[in-house]
Amino acid sequence: MDRIWFEAQAPSLNFTGGEPTLSRDLPALLQHAASLGFKTVVITNGRRLADDAYLGELIAAGVNGFQVSIEAADPVVHDTMVGVEGAWAETVQGIKNCNARMKTDAVTGSPEFWVSTNTTISKINRDILHLLPAFVKEIGAKSMSANMIIWSGLALKHAAVIGTYYTDIGPFIRQIQAAAQEVGIKFTWLSPTGYCFFNPVIEGYGYKGCSCCGGMVAVDCQGWVIPCSSTPPDWGRVGNLVTTPFKDVWGSELAWRFRNKEFAPDVCKTKCADYDVCGGACPLYWHFVGTKELDEELAKVGGSFK
Repeated sequence: MDRIWFEAQAPSLNFTGGEPTLSRDLPALLQHAASLGFKTVVITNGRRLADDAYLGELIAAGVNGFQVSIEAADPVVHDTMVGVEGAWAETVQGIKNCNARMKTDAVTGSPEFWVSTNTTISKINRDILHLLPAFVKEIGAKSMSANMIIWSGLALKHAAVIGTYYTDIGPFIRQIQAAAQEVGIKFTWLSPTGYCFFNPVIEGYGYKGCSCCGGMVAVDCQGWVIPCSSTPPDWGRVGNLVTTPFKDVWGSELAWRFRNKEFAPDVCKTKCADYDVCGGACPLYWHFVGTKELDEELAKVGGSFK
């Protein structure tokens, strides 16, 4: 943590997982991060925040924000996605507890911390996404975001049931955006997508691309920098911040390979005029899903996206 602050000079620190609230060290880590000057965010399923005393510990430790995962306005759909009966009720209570504890800073006039929600779009929840913005606003969140399934871990095992693809994601993003605008809640799209399928710049979300070893520093619990929090172990580790200066880790060969988008499909590099902006989207996606979608899209436009 000290290397990230003093050497990488990163301004913010996100605690994710897995589920970070399962770590007994989280309050102490938040407190140390705050003492250094980090803005801190806990990315959580929100279930432990239903324990108001525990939430109070995190607030006292100096947390700046919570991003709480909620997968649907419907409890059955949410619980089906996360695989735990009763999880929805705990998550919703956690969000409500955050809002009940939120106070305004007397000097700045800003909330002492914020709470936002995030939703992963899958085959299970995508047909009722339009209900989510109104519900999120009702339980007190001021903003929401969404992302695609990340093709890693258990998502690979259950791909047939939950998988969403670049070719069909656009309409569902627009559906949430329209519903969010209608109820007056801010919506942000997070995932990289192939710009030939869904261009986030044109759609008003700004640049979205792979941030492996570029826009973020992903560090595991043993101090290893990994390309991102979702890359499998056999994709390699960049270096260890416990034993190695940040500049040596960040300047390693593997880090540069990810920054230079070496893992993007060749067709993106050679056939697409938007490649310099898009960067080929998520390398995990192409590795596990394949490039059939690209080949089919390329055939539609006569062999070149230029």
